[in-house]
Amino acid sequence: MKRKKSIGKRYIFLIFLAVLPFYKFYHPEDYCFGDKDLVVVWGFIILFTIPFLVILFYNLYEFSLKKILFDFRPVIILVLFLIGLYIAFNHQHNIFFKKEILKFKITNSLKGIRITLYEDSTFVLQKSFTNYDCFYNGEFDKKNDTLLFKIPQKINDLEDTYIYNTERGTLKSLKTKKTTYREILID
Repeated sequence: MKRKKSIGKRYIFLIFLAVLPFYKFYHPEDYCFGDKDLVVVWGFIILFTIPFLVILFYNLYEFSLKKILFDFRPVIILVLFLIGLYIAFNHQHNIFFKKEILKFKITNSLKGIRITLYEDSTFVLQKSFTNYDCFYNGEFDKKNDTLLFKIPQKINDLEDTYIYNTERGTLKSLKTKKTTYREILID
């Protein structure tokens, strides 16, 4: 009876450690993600790996010497953990439930800035730096060939009104009259 409780606690602890790195990938609002965040995630991965190996070798010990059936629960937890990490690392910045309609990148600056417009009149502005990327959310209105951005105060690289040229695929600022953003083809 005591053995079953300790087994349950062991796996609950392992599941808790497997879930910890994913808090760094959940972003309900504007966020930045970079090298510091990757160090934290890898720290949590190592923190998960050590108890996983201890539990696995203990199960192998019981299987080989005590002739008790091998317990596959830690292996199942590991497989789900690895699948989750793969999805989190490769699709962290994707928004699955929104359809992209237009994507732009800046043309006249050294900064890596991209704007993605979605069907529900929202946009994400991505600023890329050497060690991290920042993502800012906002809303826009489209009237004929004019895009009106409702800009949060955090975003200073975006003006509020642009004219969208469908033939060239560019955004031209109404204030500076310069072509600022060039359209990127959506895959």
